[in-house]
Amino acid sequence: MWRGCRRPRRRTARCDQPAQRRRTVTDALADLIRVQADELGVTPAMPAETAALTLLSLGIGLGVQRAFGTTVPVQPVVDLLRSVMSGRP
Repeated sequence: MWRGCRRPRRRTARCDQPAQRRRTVTDALADLIRVQADELGVTPAMPAETAALTLLSLGIGLGVQRAFGTTVPVQPVVDLLRSVMSGRP
């Protein structure tokens, strides 16, 4: 039987805490993206919040992949970040 966080009656701190941490990290990343865009005088290719969630998701996925094989390249994520910050999709 499923005992995860999706059932409302089973929702507890064990579910809320990771969600709050994700929001905190995403908000911090979005703030950093905004600051960097302002300092560089560029308009990012997507809203800062979207870019932050995308980067966090890619970072987590890359981390999981690299846990199994350190040869997984990080360059695609770096290239995506450059693309977002340069204003090109």
